[in-house]
Amino acid sequence: MSNRLVPRLIILTLVMAIGEFASSVIIAVENYADAQPEFAVAFGGLFLAAWWLLRSGRVTAGGSLAGALCLFELVSYPGWPKPTAFDRVGDTIYAVIALATLATVIAVFVSRRRVRTSA
Repeated sequence: MSNRLVPRLIILTLVMAIGEFASSVIIAVENYADAQPEFAVAFGGLFLAAWWLLRSGRVTAGGSLAGALCLFELVSYPGWPKPTAFDRVGDTIYAVIALATLATVIAVFVSRRRVRTSA
């Protein structure tokens, strides 16, 4: 099962990175109070690092990084400013993708642990 989940995790991690970079542009254009698009760029870079780790076969490191970043995204989601309907919809879609990525990370780790204990 892990063999089928890792490619999905790679794709979801890349989607999270692209979402962060797109979010940084939106944050910069909206320019609301305390807007800091640099953090979105930094998170995009960290998601790209996780994507690279996963692509190079370092599933534990890449999955851990992606999972930690997604967990942070989900915990901070209620505090994101949502002044427009576009922001509410976009942020909610992004949070759902973060939840799917986190669930995939957990499934990969559980699957890898089952394979190790049965071997």
